Amino acid sequence: MTSILELQVITGVYNEGPLAYLLQTDDFRFLLDCGWDENFSPEIIEEYKRHIESIDAILITYPDLYHLGALPYLVGHCGLKCPVYATVPVYKMGQMFMYDLHQSRSNSEDFTLFTLDHINAAFDLFVQLKYDQSISLEGKGQGLTITPLPAGQRKTNDTQLLTTILESIRRDGNVLICVDTAGRVLELALLLEQLWRNKQSGLFAYSLVLLNNCSSQVIEFASTQVEWMSDQIVRQFEKNLTNPFTLDHVELCHDLNQLEKVRAPMIVLGSQPDLESGFARDLFIQWVENDKNSIILTTKTCPGTLARELIDKPNLTTIEVEVRRKVPLEGTELEEYLEQRRTENGNEAAAAQAEIMDIDLHTPSAVRLLSQSPFAPKCKVFAMFPYEEEKYVCNDYGEIINPDDYMIIETKSSITNNNPSQHQPSTILCKTLREKRELKINAKVLYVDFEARSDRESIEKLLNQIKPKNLILIHSTQDCIEQLEKYCTARQIVQGRIFAPCVGEIVDATTERNLYQIKLKDSLLSSIEFVKTRDGDVAWVDGIITHGVPPSAIPLAVTTFTTVDQVNVEWYFNPIKREVKDQLPPQACVFINEPKLFDLKTILIRQHGLRAEFVGGVLTCEDTVAIKRNETGKIILEGTLFDTFYKVRRILYDQYAIL
Repeated sequence: MTSILELQVITGVYNEGPLAYLLQTDDFRFLLDCGWDENFSPEIIEEYKRHIESIDAILITYPDLYHLGALPYLVGHCGLKCPVYATVPVYKMGQMFMYDLHQSRSNSEDFTLFTLDHINAAFDLFVQLKYDQSISLEGKGQGLTITPLPAGQRKTNDTQLLTTILESIRRDGNVLICVDTAGRVLELALLLEQLWRNKQSGLFAYSLVLLNNCSSQVIEFASTQVEWMSDQIVRQFEKNLTNPFTLDHVELCHDLNQLEKVRAPMIVLGSQPDLESGFARDLFIQWVENDKNSIILTTKTCPGTLARELIDKPNLTTIEVEVRRKVPLEGTELEEYLEQRRTENGNEAAAAQAEIMDIDLHTPSAVRLLSQSPFAPKCKVFAMFPYEEEKYVCNDYGEIINPDDYMIIETKSSITNNNPSQHQPSTILCKTLREKRELKINAKVLYVDFEARSDRESIEKLLNQIKPKNLILIHSTQDCIEQLEKYCTARQIVQGRIFAPCVGEIVDATTERNLYQIKLKDSLLSSIEFVKTRDGDVAWVDGIITHGVPPSAIPLAVTTFTTVDQVNVEWYFNPIKREVKDQLPPQACVFINEPKLFDLKTILIRQHGLRAEFVGGVLTCEDTVAIKRNETGKIILEGTLFDTFYKVRRILYDQYAIL
């Protein structure tokens, strides 16, 4: 059955920032990705809040800040509780992304936008899927199916990256590669590990380091998800019977103190790629003034970030950065803070006591006496405090197994100790010091595209192959979108329309242009006689569609417009009164659910015991009745007027829903 499809942009058009789109199919609304930018812009959160009550499910396509960064905040502060669908690697690596991001920010400043508990609560909502695994929705989403598909592999173009690394280490310099936490960093780690294993390269004398807050967990999770990797890695695993993520030459470090013990010169894969926080920013400040070192940027982040400024201005000689560090509170500052906390705690305790007394005063005396009398009920009563039932996550094969339940105790305890979400908050009270520092850019700064984004040539080739009926262009810059739109128009690749929406704009992707949604009153529904069809129930209603806002009108939400201003046009549906309807000519019969001739043949043979077969594309029954289609596709029944003819006609009518 045709559905009404609308796409509304929350963020992620005409820029290279976070992605979030609201897809509505009939009454069900999907949020496609839930990204946030490096600056944690409040404007993006305000856009989410406008739609948060209407979101029924969320689909996450990639585990980085741009695709799921706002999820912990929306769950922790805005009450988002809908299910989140993603593949297993997106779920596991997404946790590592958010843990590392939180720790990177908390190490240098007071980060309070979301906590580790908010991250855990957000990922408790996830429903994990495998490739090509279909899951059918229920309730409002009945009839909808979600199926994840692989997005392809990155083009191999590593010559420039390897050349820069070799040049730096041969002049005894360090190399900082700014990467993400648990995404493309795995590809880089595998690439460099293979290079280090080659004894002829002579690189095993240099140190190779993976530095982020969750490096051990990232490699541990990656080693258990080989089946999600490329075909080349899977074949290598099957051939050698060794896990490709057994990285013998990669040292895993979780802080700068561990890094200081590593032998120099070294190649460090450090997070975060935007250089706004994390160990990559700390090492950039330490190494950028040494002309022997190299800084390699792998991601073109949002404008306004330190990494993007270095990419857009490759000839910079100096740059001003803000150095942030946390120092313990001491002396007068510590006493003032503790006094303020005592005052706040006292006020909270007084308010809680007042609330308890208020509840006690409003409790009926009969209830209090009953609870204290010997005739109080002896049976169990429900708890008077909120209870949250544990949610069990299941897929088509049953409940998902938690690997932690089957781990060896020593291994389990070691991983728990390294898990950032299990760390207890420090009891040392700190404050953040900020100072501006001007740095000379003496090190070699280079941008190497390692994002695996589709280039123009690949997209044009894909569009030529699929020939889409309608096309919606999102993300990228305005120039790229306009060039691609002109290309599709000139080559007549798109059969229908090409959309390039702005933020807040609604795109109507409905294929049937005469499809509307209406709301019916109970009085009208009770007077309608529905007929069952394959996909639901249908009925015939005579009415008049008018403009205006009469008090008794039933609003009709028109969705055939593509901009917010045009959607403001309102239509209303008024059923025809019975006395007026009696004066109108009777309606012609409408036949719905036209059967296929092959299915009709099966019904005639198996359910009614009639002899039926195809002769020259015509279905014949008992050699006296013929059923065929004319030039317009309508079914025609021919034959002699005997009992068999009327029986076949009745069987044919039974296959239709007749209005």
